[in-house]
Amino acid sequence: MNYWKNLIIGFLILSSFVFTVVYKPVYSQEPNLSAVEIAKQFLRDHAAEYSLRSDLSDLKFLETVSSLDADHVRFQQLYQSIPVYGNYVSVSVSEKVIRSPQVTNQYDSSITLQSIVPQTSADDASINAQTSVGVKGELRGSITTELVIYPQEILGKYMRYVLAWEVKIPAREPLGDWDVFMDATTGKTLEKFNRLVFSNQPSSNAPTSTKPEQISTSTPRSIIETPPLDRRPQDIFLVIKSVIWKIFEPVVNLIRGVKSTNTTVKTTL
Repeated sequence: MNYWKNLIIGFLILSSFVFTVVYKPVYSQEPNLSAVEIAKQFLRDHAAEYSLRSDLSDLKFLETVSSLDADHVRFQQLYQSIPVYGNYVSVSVSEKVIRSPQVTNQYDSSITLQSIVPQTSADDASINAQTSVGVKGELRGSITTELVIYPQEILGKYMRYVLAWEVKIPAREPLGDWDVFMDATTGKTLEKFNRLVFSNQPSSNAPTSTKPEQISTSTPRSIIETPPLDRRPQDIFLVIKSVIWKIFEPVVNLIRGVKSTNTTVKTTL
C-alpha cells in the first residue's frame, strides 16, 4: 500500500512541477517599474520580432487603460515625428508580468514619403473640410487640425500613405463629430466619417472604408491577439492538473481511509 501511496504522491508532485514550469511568466521585470516602463522594456527586447526600431524612437506613448486583469499600454507610431493614423502598438501588462502573446502590433516599417512638408495650410484644410461635410451654422466646439500620415485605400486593396490634415469638426448641422482627412499636397478630401454616428449605431451600419481599424494594407500588419481564456497555455495546464487530480482523488481518499482505519484500530487496541 505504501508503494502505491508514494507513487501517486510522487506523480502529483511531478505534475505540479511541470505546471509551475509551464505557467512561469515569459517575461517579468522589477516590481517597482510602472506598466509603461515594463512595456517599453519588453518591446526593446523583442524589437526584431515585431519589426520595431530597437530604441523605439518612432513610438510615442499615448495612454494606459486599466482593466480587471491588466494594464493596456498604447503607443502611437510616428513617421519623422508625424503620427501615422491607425498605427498603434499595444502591450498588456498583468501584475508587472507580460505573458506572450499579449501584443497588438499595427506598426508598419515600410512607410516612405517623398516629402513631409505640406503644400496646403491648416486653415485652408479646415475651411475645405467644413465645405466637404456641408457644415451650416454654429459649431458645438472648436475645430482641431493635425498633420498626420494617412493610409489610403485604392480600390479596396492597394494602400498608400499620404501626408494629410486630420480635421475634427464638432458640428451642429449636420450633427456629428466629423473626422475629415484632407490631402496636405492637393487639398482634396481623402476620407470623412462621423464618430458620433459610430458611437450610437452598430458598426455594421458604418461605412466600411472609413473606420480606422478596417483600413487594409499591401504589407500585412502583424496582429498578435491574446487568445481566449480557455486556450491560454497556463489555463490548459490548470485543466490538465484538475483532470489528473479527479482521476487519482478516489485512490488518495481510499489510502487516507485505510490509514484512518488503521489508526483507529491501533487506538482501540
